[in-house]
Amino acid sequence: MNVSHLAYKFRMDYRISQMPLDFDRLVYTLQRHFRILKYSEARDELLKRECFGCTLDLGGFALTDEFGQTTIYISDYINREERLSVLLHELGHVVCGHCRMLGPVVGYGGAGKKKKEKEANEFALSVRA
Repeated sequence: MNVSHLAYKFRMDYRISQMPLDFDRLVYTLQRHFRILKYSEARDELLKRECFGCTLDLGGFALTDEFGQTTIYISDYINREERLSVLLHELGHVVCGHCRMLGPVVGYGGAGKKKKEKEANEFALSVRA
């Protein structure tokens, strides 16, 4: 998989050209296609989906529901620079197709996790380049 090409295409598709990237500007750019929420904004939703335990260990994660709507959840307890990195990393999972079915939602991870994490990290770095 050519992750740097996917990152380039992502930047072109979303017209991301101004560098350095800014978290708030990126969220604004992406909000028509993705939901991006802090854990505190999605507490009830995460409890209902039985995903609240993830918030204890992870800086962020992404889920796609049965209607194809992807939500990226980000910790309230990380600084702005880390939020940007987490957002780009989770977008990397989405763009690189690291999905598996989890009942009514699609999650990221599973078999080949180290390779997928490496690809998501490479995506995040390439988008910033």
